[in-house]
Amino acid sequence: MINVRDAIRCAYKAALASVALTFSAMIYAHDPAQVHAAGTPVVYLVPHADDETLSMSIDIRNRIHEGRPVILVLASDGKHSKAREVANGQYDAESYNAPTSGAVYCHYHKRYHNPIAEHYADGYLTMTKFAQTRIDDFIRVAGGAYGTPSSRIYIEHLPNDGFTYSDVHALIAKYHALYPTADIRTTSWGDVHADHAMLGRVLHDMKVNGELGNVGTVYFWSIASRMADATPPRTLYHGVLTDPSYDWWYIEKAITYYKTFDPAHGRYANGYHSVPTQFDYFESKRDIYYHYN
Repeated sequence: MINVRDAIRCAYKAALASVALTFSAMIYAHDPAQVHAAGTPVVYLVPHADDETLSMSIDIRNRIHEGRPVILVLASDGKHSKAREVANGQYDAESYNAPTSGAVYCHYHKRYHNPIAEHYADGYLTMTKFAQTRIDDFIRVAGGAYGTPSSRIYIEHLPNDGFTYSDVHALIAKYHALYPTADIRTTSWGDVHADHAMLGRVLHDMKVNGELGNVGTVYFWSIASRMADATPPRTLYHGVLTDPSYDWWYIEKAITYYKTFDPAHGRYANGYHSVPTQFDYFESKRDIYYHYN
């Protein structure tokens, strides 16, 4: 005789399975960029160090969670960031689009920094020194937080605040040739930052013109664009971690790297000296937005 309770339980499980399958199909229909074999690589073109965390990290961890090889490409050293002046406690002759003298207050640490008094490992941060600290941040986060092998971490040197169409086209063509089957993902052509927008614009054009074949493309809507309430060029899709209990730890580790101020060991809190409100916003939301071609 069939136990009625067991029969009900079996029917309930079957119903749940049916709902799960239907929901899964809805997810893939909603998010076609993720319909790839587990082995399909993904190239992330990152404008400046910290963009991979603020705008892309949810997607990076989800793709790693799927077993997809991740390639992280830093497009620029980001040397024009105001974080340099904040860390030095002053403007100087190298300051970009800013005064060339005067004190700079750190609103995050609530004081004026002093490279001598605070024993900076690199001394006063010239633009060249500062650029290297940002590259170091990116490598530390890409490998130490997200677990990307060093063989899949690349550093390029497009001029900060001066990305050109031809330079970006050459950059994308280079990595498409290196990873011809990989998806390519970067920031949106509607982004409020010109460098971010140029990456998206060229990738979009190359996809439309057939230069990338069947390669999938995704465009991330940055925290800066979200906070500015800018208008995206396409419908935005919402992304969250597939397994937040497991994967948020990695992102939190990356955030900590950008937050750490240990100048005696060459750690200058570049992320928080640059865009502290964006980091706070991202930590409170724990999500991303993106669109397609």
